[in-house]
Amino acid sequence: MSAIIPRTGLKEGEKILWFGRPRLLAFLGRLILSSMLIFFGMLLLPSPWIPVGAILLTIGVIIIAYTVVKVRAHAYYITNMRVLEEYTLISRTIKETTLDKITDIVLHQGAFGRLLNYGTLHIHTAGTGFPGIDFRHVKDPVVVRGTLINAKDAYQTK
Repeated sequence: MSAIIPRTGLKEGEKILWFGRPRLLAFLGRLILSSMLIFFGMLLLPSPWIPVGAILLTIGVIIIAYTVVKVRAHAYYITNMRVLEEYTLISRTIKETTLDKITDIVLHQGAFGRLLNYGTLHIHTAGTGFPGIDFRHVKDPVVVRGTLINAKDAYQTK
């Protein structure tokens, strides 16, 4: 975990307490659909329906590639001083706030999220130019929330 650091770098005395990315299982429906498109596309290839099969196959591969790239483009960090959300694909977006500016932490976990153990944390902030930070589709959201609350408490008692 220590080899994974935010693109903005770490400040003096800062340590990464948690690092995560969106969980690929959160996109299970999209992955099943694209797998079905690939399957039916391959079934149609050795037939007179070659163009339709090629199109289905291509669409399925594009959906899977897009999903994997989108998951890998997001990175979430909790350190002993701040919280960061990074999105880096072609452009780069970095949201960060110090732990003392966090006002609320809202955990959202739907039915599939409960079954597959993923959820979204909405981290509301005060005194920043954005409404908050979202850790979308993270694994073990209850554990992540606990890590964030403990880090916030430790930061405020310094």
